[in-house]
Amino acid sequence: MSGLWWGRRPAASPPGAHEVLVVPGDEHPDGTLVDLDGEPPRPPVITAQLDPAGRVTRIAIATELAGGAPPLWYVEVPETAADPPAMVLIAYASADLADGTVIDNPTFTAMPVRSDAQVAAIRWWPANGQIHQLYVGPEHRRRGIGRKLFAVAGGYVAARGWPRLWVSGERTDLGEAALGHAPDYFTHRVTQRHTHSPPM
Repeated sequence: MSGLWWGRRPAASPPGAHEVLVVPGDEHPDGTLVDLDGEPPRPPVITAQLDPAGRVTRIAIATELAGGAPPLWYVEVPETAADPPAMVLIAYASADLADGTVIDNPTFTAMPVRSDAQVAAIRWWPANGQIHQLYVGPEHRRRGIGRKLFAVAGGYVAARGWPRLWVSGERTDLGEAALGHAPDYFTHRVTQRHTHSPPM
């Protein structure tokens, strides 16, 4: 199996909510969105839940994508004033919220959590899906956090209907090493490395 397709179906609750499943397989062309009337032919690797307004509220990752990472929750930070506009997902590992929970920045600022408690972040350009930065704090590396955050971001863009994520040829040594653990169905969206970027 070399592809991923998306399945959309109503969520169990609340009324009007739905979920998007990222399913590995060749039943549909890579990247196709289909409406499901039951279970997919195999377990999804990512499940994103959206509220009735269409905001992503939770992203669950299958064990094989989580990479042994600890429970994480996320803050979405749209950078609409950036040129080009960007989106950032910031990961936290505290017990304040359940694993996979996604909140917006106003909700986060009302919480008793310091912004410098973040463990990792990923930034990309929604217009074309190019990942700009993926950073994991030095004390949190080699725990699978970067791999898990990358998968979560992939589920986020699938849920929003945005262009799929891809990686340019400008990478740090850590970034290059991390891509060595990428699933087969992602490697065709990785440009061959041509520039050695300095460490972040």
